[in-house]
Amino acid sequence: MTRLARQAWAVSPAITLLLLVNVAVLGLSLVLGLGDDTLVRGVPIWNKPLKFAMSFIAFAPALLYIFHHVERGRLRGPLGLGMTLGVPMMLLGAVSGYRMTAPGPGQIEAGGTTVGTHAFGGVEGGPGLPLLGWSTEFGDGRVAHFVGLHALQVLPALAAVALALRSDVPARALHTSPV
Repeated sequence: MTRLARQAWAVSPAITLLLLVNVAVLGLSLVLGLGDDTLVRGVPIWNKPLKFAMSFIAFAPALLYIFHHVERGRLRGPLGLGMTLGVPMMLLGAVSGYRMTAPGPGQIEAGGTTVGTHAFGGVEGGPGLPLLGWSTEFGDGRVAHFVGLHALQVLPALAAVALALRSDVPARALHTSPV
């Protein structure tokens, strides 16, 4: 086990395992996606596990970082502020996912087996962004869901970059300077 993996395991075995399992799911989804042309609602069947694996691979290190610094009492400074602002945005992003599970206009009346929609201002389906499938014609709830969920990673990262670009800030200030 590498030093970084041992450090991650010391912070949280569960999150480290989540990360490792999703690295395996990512690889498996890529391989199976190349050999399986099955579609679900017009989308390759392996896109969904691939996207979730990529999301967890991005999310787990952010959680490990936060847990490491919270345990040490260092949730301060610009990174702490980024995390503090990122958590409510992440929660809003997670809650916005609920809207996508509610029946869309006419779905119950139509008697279909699919209930829920990503689209607003139009009908589910149609042209979308490659891999993501986000609608290019109408509003798509997945965009807000994505932005909200990943705010917890982006805001602290932006704070770290901004501090790193300032030559008058010592490296330790990334973790310990007051807000």
